[in-house]
Amino acid sequence: MNYDRNLFELKLSEARRFLDNGLPYWTDDFVRPYGEKFAEYLKHKGYDIYHLYFITSWEGVFATKDYEPFKLREISVKRATERQLGVPESALSVE
Repeated sequence: MNYDRNLFELKLSEARRFLDNGLPYWTDDFVRPYGEKFAEYLKHKGYDIYHLYFITSWEGVFATKDYEPFKLREISVKRATERQLGVPESALSVE
């Protein structure tokens, strides 16, 4: 559990930068079941979020409950296309 906690604490500051601004937090750092565990961790920290995993872009996304899931799917497809075109990870679309 220490590994989870250390990774979760490290990623929490990253996630906050997005979620606090109403943006989804995209990451491929968590594979099952850690994505759901991180979602629970974020909820424990006060975020009203949900977690989805898209195979179109091979990554998970954490979004506030008012963020439309169908829009996330569109963004996932866009991110996958951008990756194929060579766009750096740091420059991929967030919304």
